Amino acid sequence: MAILISGIIHVTGEPDVGKTTFALENGSDPAKTCFIDNDEKGRNTIQEFVADGNKFGHYVDLVHATAGMHEIDYHTYCIGLIDEIIQGGYETIIWDNWPQFAKTCHPYVVANMRKFKQTWSTKGDIKGAQQWIESFKYEGVILNKMSRAVRSVIVSSHLKPLRLGGKKVPGKYVSETSKTVTLVSRFRIWLKHNPESVVPIGLVLKRTDRKIKTERGMRTISILPRRIVPRPEDQSLWDTILWYYENPVGIRPLLPHEIPTAFEITIMEGTLTEDQRKVFRDMLRAGILDENGEIEEAVPTTWQDLLTRSGRSLDDLGGVAVANGMSIAEIEKKWGEWNE
Repeated sequence: MAILISGIIHVTGEPDVGKTTFALENGSDPAKTCFIDNDEKGRNTIQEFVADGNKFGHYVDLVHATAGMHEIDYHTYCIGLIDEIIQGGYETIIWDNWPQFAKTCHPYVVANMRKFKQTWSTKGDIKGAQQWIESFKYEGVILNKMSRAVRSVIVSSHLKPLRLGGKKVPGKYVSETSKTVTLVSRFRIWLKHNPESVVPIGLVLKRTDRKIKTERGMRTISILPRRIVPRPEDQSLWDTILWYYENPVGIRPLLPHEIPTAFEITIMEGTLTEDQRKVFRDMLRAGILDENGEIEEAVPTTWQDLLTRSGRSLDDLGGVAVANGMSIAEIEKKWGEWNE
């Protein structure tokens, strides 16, 4: 299988779901692939692959190479590494995971302000915002530099807790990447564990399409659904994606398994379900969340206490029930027992 999707690809998702595997299976010739490993887990994978008699382009153990470096030194080393790699004639660059390097763009901008703007605001808060804007732009320039040198750049990321009003939302996570990756990526996918297969399910955060010429001018053909479920015979999610390239979704009605659930839609849009909003609101009103989204141990967290402190009634128990792993029927029964 050849490379299906060129440009910048971003893969994120649940722990141990196979983000690195997805990146390595993208269809590129392994002998023309450069793998920058900032997670250590890939080292044994590549060693075993080569030990089996296969050729692999270039593997970089970034954890070992940058051990003990502060952010500016780390950044400078990685820029030199990029300059070296783009001269190597590779098809694909995989950077697993990207955010640690991306986060050094801001301190580098702060330490080298004259390289990015001739004039800066004299007001501290405005200057601080300008520095962040320049760091995001700088990250985009670096990604574009790699993308122009190879057919495909794949960056992966872990998840981080979502924060609302300075509080972590319990159980809600978003990609650790900056908005730059969202903007410059051609294809973005969130992998989640598949209860029926070792091949994960893919939630497409940013879809690819194909432009065609018609009598009415240019038209767009959608290739992928928002939810990609591997077929029984697929060994990789890329096999499923290839099938869609040969059988694009277009404007046909989606099949049931191609339609994201309400919860999956919130993952793709970075929002909360109605139940999650109710749970978060209840916990804030009850004062049982600390700034890290943890339940305060000193605060009683019984059903009755939570409902009373948050001013909720029996008619509005959906979110509270979900938070405590109980059904509405079970909480109704509890409510009846409290009021006997």
